[in-house]
Amino acid sequence: MPEAVCISRLAHTYMADSPLAQVALQDASLTLPSGKISALVGENGAGKSTLLHFINGLLLPRSLGVVQVLGQDLAAADLDLGMLRQRVGLVMQYPQQQLFERFVGDDIAYGPRQLGLTGDVLRERVYGVMRVVGLDPEAFSNRHTFSLSGGEMRRAAIAGVLATQPELLILDEVTTGLDPLGRQQMHTLLRQLAVGGTTVLIVSNDMDEVLALASHVVVLNRGRSVFEGSCQALFNRDDLAAWGLVPPAVIAMRDTLRAAGTPLDDMIDSLDDLEEALWQAWRA
Repeated sequence: MPEAVCISRLAHTYMADSPLAQVALQDASLTLPSGKISALVGENGAGKSTLLHFINGLLLPRSLGVVQVLGQDLAAADLDLGMLRQRVGLVMQYPQQQLFERFVGDDIAYGPRQLGLTGDVLRERVYGVMRVVGLDPEAFSNRHTFSLSGGEMRRAAIAGVLATQPELLILDEVTTGLDPLGRQQMHTLLRQLAVGGTTVLIVSNDMDEVLALASHVVVLNRGRSVFEGSCQALFNRDDLAAWGLVPPAVIAMRDTLRAAGTPLDDMIDSLDDLEEALWQAWRA
């Protein structure tokens, strides 16, 4: 299966050739496997938002670098940018920024309406995605959008993006501010979407969330890609602090116990694994 996104040696400077020039990307590369959940991580100012703008087609490569999204070369003269953006969905960190209609149902229906859906077909599309994200259509379709809780706003924002049936879904800090149950429900939803064939990219500063969700991780540092691989490979490195990253709690616990003399191997990356290893160590 081809990669959903391939970016190679991408560079970008805002306000280039001016006294206010600011380098955002210097040598950024990544691949996103199709139908999987990947994570993009890095400290603030690493260039994550700029890279997302390229993946979403809001920025186009003008000089250095190659960007291919869903098989489309973003530097091609015949690129249909409007069609590409229909295939890529973006859920922002603050969902209220992308909700604008008075009623929830109308907000979710906006995208499909732009695609020409009407009548029963539109209604079924809207109701279907509302059920997928856990918003009962009967209870929420006619709710005032800005009467929703933070978690409900996130669900409505995701529903509005899913209603256009994107092949690639990008979510920027989507679980920030959610309670533990809301986080768990959001994680379940993202896993279901990936199982259904949607390629998912999460941007998160929460390494516990990255470990729980992602099978593939890209680390940006000062505009450069400094790591790409599995969570296990990333969190077994000893230079995370240099990239502004803090290991997940279970990894930190594992390493503390190992430093104290408990024989624990690098394969342990979940609480269940840690519990089993401690039990085996105690029995030995």
